[in-house]
Amino acid sequence: MAPVANTKEIHSEFTEGTLGDEDFEWGLEKMVAWRLAWQRAVAKAWALDDFRDRLLNPKTAHAALQEVGWDVPGGLEIEIRRGSGIEWDKTIAESKIIDKKTGKEVAANGWAYELDAKGHAVYRRAKMLHALRTKVTMTLPPEPPKDSAEFAPLALADYDGLQRAYPFTTCTCC
Repeated sequence: MAPVANTKEIHSEFTEGTLGDEDFEWGLEKMVAWRLAWQRAVAKAWALDDFRDRLLNPKTAHAALQEVGWDVPGGLEIEIRRGSGIEWDKTIAESKIIDKKTGKEVAANGWAYELDAKGHAVYRRAKMLHALRTKVTMTLPPEPPKDSAEFAPLALADYDGLQRAYPFTTCTCC
């Protein structure tokens, strides 16, 4: 590819990859850090009403997440809402569940199963996914100026390199 006419040389301290790309290791570290911090946040919110209230408040949620070890990356807005419509089932968690097909014991997840009228464990995936759903809001980046339309593929690749097209490089949910 021939250099673009009138290209300016810009100096940077950036030394690897493409200027603006998110470092893979950094993204992986942030993803793991999110998972651990979210577990801490859930446990702390269950135990402390004051923390739960700060976590659910958009004005204090970032500070609450910092308390459990996660700094919200720049450019990420996070809103936390209270789930409803499902309860963790202690009976399931205390039960030994045997798979009818294999005859083997399976993990008893009190969120995923409930007992039916006959006392059988029933998988409640649809109910669980509805009650514990997570909403991800993506921001559509503005298109390049019309006089730069030939650079649209490059602009798209640059956007992809920022990792903002992948909301789960900094958090995992769903």
